[in-house]
Amino acid sequence: MINKIFKNIHNKYLKFFNFFFYLRYVFIIFFTAILLFLIIPKFLNYGKKLNNLNSFLNVHYNFKIEKYQSINYRIFPLPNLVINDARIKIKTDPAIFETSNVIIFLKFKDIYNLEEISPKKIILKNSNLNLSVEKFNIIHEFFLSQKNKIDFKNLNIFLSRNKKSFFNIKNINASNFGYKKNKI
Repeated sequence: MINKIFKNIHNKYLKFFNFFFYLRYVFIIFFTAILLFLIIPKFLNYGKKLNNLNSFLNVHYNFKIEKYQSINYRIFPLPNLVINDARIKIKTDPAIFETSNVIIFLKFKDIYNLEEISPKKIILKNSNLNLSVEKFNIIHEFFLSQKNKIDFKNLNIFLSRNKKSFFNIKNINASNFGYKKNKI
């Protein structure tokens, strides 16, 4: 009699535990699929996609990449593309940014499809900008007219007149979104 009670108790709980033991396989498959989805782009060649990136930057930020050293994909903290040692020209002005890193944060739907990329945000790190004094106002209007998210970290501006540098502004951090919106 006591053996029958133990068998009934264990059989009822056994079905309950079996359900959770099968769920662990579903979680393992789901986690592996997400991990592969994020890791596989690491092996793609983004140098061939430069035309798509240029058209994206041209439409949304009025930038054009003139020169670059390499384009890398990073997974953390969010999926992003890093363009190393880039020379970026502003479309409307003759101003040229020389940056060590341009970080383009991607949405999950844009990781594999760079033809129809939509902007999330861009960070320009360790940038240098050479300007004449007459063009400084145009650059200021350019920064204020940006509708998409852009962030400058360690921007150095060198002002010149008649091709002679006379004023340097170093280590500028500026952003047009978030808590530090339009603060320099």
